[in-house]
Amino acid sequence: MADGKRLIGFAGAVLLRRCADRTGLTGALAKVLPSSTVAGWRDRAGVLVHLAVAIVLGAANLSEAEQLQLHHRPLFGAAA
Repeated sequence: MADGKRLIGFAGAVLLRRCADRTGLTGALAKVLPSSTVAGWRDRAGVLVHLAVAIVLGAANLSEAEQLQLHHRPLFGAAA
């Protein structure tokens, strides 16, 4: 239902993600966060960057952040 509340713009999502990658934030997080090659392990740096982008876009909880991730799957690949 379009009630004019909680309208957010998604255009900045790509720019925010690319900014994090190009400035080295994603890489720096990858160096300090735990990692593993075990099946099902998530890239924690990528998850944190995706969560930050979701918060900027208006996500108020993890469920909304997950929905935004699913919405952006064509841009960023499989959801973390």
